[in-house]
Amino acid sequence: MESHASRISDFFEMACYNLVISYYEYLGYRMEVQNLQGKRFRFKCSPNGKLVNFSYFKANKQSEDGTFEDVFFIYHNATVQSYYDDGVFTTPDIMISATDKSIENKDYYDNKKVLTYIPNEALISFFEAKHLVPFPELMFNFIGTVHELMPKCIDSNMECDMGDHIAPSLMMSGPFGKATKNIKTAFEKRYTINYLDNLINASSIVFRMKILNKEE
Repeated sequence: MESHASRISDFFEMACYNLVISYYEYLGYRMEVQNLQGKRFRFKCSPNGKLVNFSYFKANKQSEDGTFEDVFFIYHNATVQSYYDDGVFTTPDIMISATDKSIENKDYYDNKKVLTYIPNEALISFFEAKHLVPFPELMFNFIGTVHELMPKCIDSNMECDMGDHIAPSLMMSGPFGKATKNIKTAFEKRYTINYLDNLINASSIVFRMKILNKEE
């Protein structure tokens, strides 16, 4: 039963990853699969493993002169460096990076495992995908991750212009209740973030996602 629940969570993460890809396709970006494994797209369903062993997407948009601009990369479970401390890391379920060049840290673990990560300065945005019904502690905890990785999104003294990009988002499979909807309304007004619910049933999510770019 535990294994079955874990697989459902993995499938929900992959579905959310595909929704993010669809959002950028909707905006006119050309999406190119990178690093196929045996001619197949290999999702990275845990924080473990080197990024070079998994697939990801490259996004770009053609400008009027025929050159490509706004190039970025969309990863599944890529580890990201803290904004504040070079030796602190976390692994969002989905992240958008300005680079596809990861860094290896061979001294991070006590064993022979090697940590591969994206430097914080390359982080454009990130998303947590949780196969859960929204509850207050989950929504509050997300603020802590935003603070550690992208403090500009919650600090009124820092400029936060997301451009075409989706602001950091907590993507949940279950629907909001009254209490959690109040939290969503208050936090989205206060911060440059998104709380998305009921994604397990959202057949029109591609069109809903175009409103996620926060410009306040």
